[in-house]
Amino acid sequence: MRGYTVLRPKAIEPSIYTSAVTAPRLQKKQHPRSRTGCLTCRNRRVKCDESQPICKRCAIARLACEYRKPKQARQLHQAVWLQPATVLCPDGIQPVGYEIDLFGTFRSSMVTLFAGMFNNRFWRFDVPTAAQVYPSMWHAAVALTAIHKSIKVDKQPVTPPDADSTLVPRNQLYRYALMHFNKSIQYLATVVSSYGENLGNMRYKDKEMIIMTNILYIGLCGVLRDEQQVTSQCWNLVNILETMKFGEEDPSSRRGIMAYKDLLSIILIIDTVISQQTSLPERWARKWVVKCPAVNRFTSMTDAYLALLPTQYPNLLDRETFVSPQDQGPLRTNVRLDMIEEYNANLDAFVRSGCTFTPSERETIDALQLFMDASVLREQAILATTREEVRIVNDKIFLILDRFEQGMARTSLVDGPYSTEPPPFVFGPSYGKVLQIMIIISSRPEVRWKGIELMRKWPYNEATNRSEAIVSLYEAMMEHCRTGPERTLPFQKSGLPIAIRLSDSNVDPYNGCECIPDYHICGGHKMGNYERDLIGPSPRVGILSWYERLNNLPISAWYPYNP
Repeated sequence: MRGYTVLRPKAIEPSIYTSAVTAPRLQKKQHPRSRTGCLTCRNRRVKCDESQPICKRCAIARLACEYRKPKQARQLHQAVWLQPATVLCPDGIQPVGYEIDLFGTFRSSMVTLFAGMFNNRFWRFDVPTAAQVYPSMWHAAVALTAIHKSIKVDKQPVTPPDADSTLVPRNQLYRYALMHFNKSIQYLATVVSSYGENLGNMRYKDKEMIIMTNILYIGLCGVLRDEQQVTSQCWNLVNILETMKFGEEDPSSRRGIMAYKDLLSIILIIDTVISQQTSLPERWARKWVVKCPAVNRFTSMTDAYLALLPTQYPNLLDRETFVSPQDQGPLRTNVRLDMIEEYNANLDAFVRSGCTFTPSERETIDALQLFMDASVLREQAILATTREEVRIVNDKIFLILDRFEQGMARTSLVDGPYSTEPPPFVFGPSYGKVLQIMIIISSRPEVRWKGIELMRKWPYNEATNRSEAIVSLYEAMMEHCRTGPERTLPFQKSGLPIAIRLSDSNVDPYNGCECIPDYHICGGHKMGNYERDLIGPSPRVGILSWYERLNNLPISAWYPYNP
């Protein structure tokens, strides 16, 4: 460098250190550093005899003696999904480019759609990890994603290098879906056939693989909106569960990749929700069903979700416990009120337990609390016996719908209000499910129309329970309720009285009802049942009011229906 002279140190001669003139120094004896000794001895760099709870050196020197705390072992399923995904597919599968793209889409975005507000961690981590181990799940995931992409016409196609250029992108994706669906079934059949007649002795890992693969099949058919295939796949799942007696195995054997409780909650949703929307027989009509466990203390969000299900789906309980499905009287209401009170106490204790919740878990807790508030209103509407009590309940329902709109806006899976995009298929309840209950129990047309408008604004698809179809049904219901008094009056005059529910009502049951036009719908003219006719170019729905249903009257009014 200009202007500066760089000084370099001279080499030091070894003789300086080896010279006899240099006085010898006393060397301190070095001990090997202890790796298992106490922290005090390790810091002092002295040998520790590792005596516990206090080693000898610390006792003599009167020093604090502390040992490193042993690391706690993590749970098995957490140790699996917390690891980075280094393997893209199961052993024996060599994916090409388009398959890698499709599975990547499944792992990054499809699973978040299926999760909804509940089972979020299960779908985001457990399911992709299991799919990278189980070939049947991997092929089912690829098929499901290909079907989902095929209905998104505005998306870029996934094209393999050897694709036939004469095929349109949607047909290409559909072909990929069909090919991988067939491969998934082949792997599934191989595993099942290996057990012969001993399916009851199946390993738990094979159980969860078969069950989750079938759940993905149901999701695939749900995305296609093929109700017949959804019913068929649900029947397969119900039969498989009964054959392997899922849930009755030794709990210590449940050492799978996916969390057992989350898998169980999805099974229960399929068993109760889809059976209501399809031709599956009710749970109470079957010889064997998967049991819904009693959860008396919440230690996780999954516990809180499992305990919620019986409060919203009564057929998950034993028939003897819940009286009769047709009983709408005080006995059933009191049973539900006790369940709601117990649930609220457990949820409050869980929130106050000091657990750290993520933002999505906080949203889930808010949803659970709103579900319970709505459930209380449902029972209050059943118990109301005067016009004033009915008015108060309807006012509360009208106000709680604002909370529903806020929650639906935060958690909606569509691109915005009044979206024309089909909502994704979700394995679990959301605000829409409880919103339907609020519409049904309300006796005020204004409240009902507000709820129907929220369904139209924030569409959803909860395990085949699609808001588009529900809106079409409820619009027909509102017309049926409006014309109910005129329609049933001839039958009343012929000797079939209508039930008078309100104690302060002065109505002749043979010549009128408690309905007030545009303000109040009486219990006899609320919807009691409906029947869909999907054969032919113009689907329609026939509706029976409670009066018509209880008096075994035929369906006399049919309305246009959008399935």
